[in-house]
Amino acid sequence: MNVNSLQPTLIKHNSSLSIIAKKGDCLFVKIFDIEGKIAKTISHILEDGKQELSLNLSDLAKGIYILNAFSTDIFLNSFKFIKH
Repeated sequence: MNVNSLQPTLIKHNSSLSIIAKKGDCLFVKIFDIEGKIAKTISHILEDGKQELSLNLSDLAKGIYILNAFSTDIFLNSFKFIKH
């Protein structure tokens, strides 16, 4: 599985992850605030091929965050974003 990008990185409500996966792959997303505390976790079972996974981030407070993507316990990618 590949997690290629997070768009947009200046977020008001929603953003999306660009992913290439096999059917049944499980994506785990951990979002950390600037202090390193977990602000949100998301898990999703994926379909086969390239896809855009929509993320509702409207429940996060304004600030700077780091999104870490995992396949089970394997780290895939990290993205910094700003919630405004």
